[in-house]
Amino acid sequence: MDNPIRALYWLASYPKSGNTWARLMLNAYVFGNNDINARTFVRGDNDAIAYQSVVAAPLQSLNATQVALARYAALMQISAQNQHDRVVLKTHNARTRILGTIDVCPSWITRAAVYIVRDPRDVVISYAEHMGTTHSEAVDLMLSSNAQIGFERSPIGHVTRSWVEHVDSWGSAPFGVALVRYEDMLAHPKRELRRILEAFEFSDIDDDRIAAAVAATSFEKLRSQELATGFGERSHKSSSFFARGKAGSWRTSLDSEQVARLESAASRAMQRLGYL
Repeated sequence: MDNPIRALYWLASYPKSGNTWARLMLNAYVFGNNDINARTFVRGDNDAIAYQSVVAAPLQSLNATQVALARYAALMQISAQNQHDRVVLKTHNARTRILGTIDVCPSWITRAAVYIVRDPRDVVISYAEHMGTTHSEAVDLMLSSNAQIGFERSPIGHVTRSWVEHVDSWGSAPFGVALVRYEDMLAHPKRELRRILEAFEFSDIDDDRIAAAVAATSFEKLRSQELATGFGERSHKSSSFFARGKAGSWRTSLDSEQVARLESAASRAMQRLGYL
């Protein structure tokens, strides 16, 4: 059978938690390519080309219900058309259901996942910059069970839910999920890239290629590329995508009320993940 449907590997995270950096490191490892705007090894699960290929009407004419009903077919289309030996999809979706019955990240077509998590207090800062909002508004979004992003520019967006619901949804997945902390990626990028490759079941993992991939995707090089050529994933509401790349910025950027609101709602998950 040509183009068989294969199981998916998910590269998942709440927005602004390091998912794009991990994707670029994977791309550099697989292809030796550090072009931030190149077609990548990891595809997005909201790929408009895949959705359009499984619906008859123009994609922009569809409503949210029609897009949701096309979800399974679009994921299988991505899987069948993938030219690599494994199918890795980047997602910011919570592992939830839409329309009550449609699993956004269905276990029946899933092999395994990597879930990247970041201190939510630092996420607030990056999220606010990305969305063009205040820190308080970003906290509101991260605490909302109805939160979703991306639908203002496309009928295909991401259902994020709250930060806690997002984290818990992937933590309770019925398939293997490797947890990777953004802070550990900063401190030990080669070790964490190896863990990601192992979770995605790469064979013959090469330490030299890991070192080269990490060097090619340092924050300084990514930011320099963005300044020189732009970055297609940058929000039109922010001045840059690769803005900080640090841990602990919340200590000098958030006020006590913002920190208290977030910690109060997310204390159990934060403590479990080593953030409290």
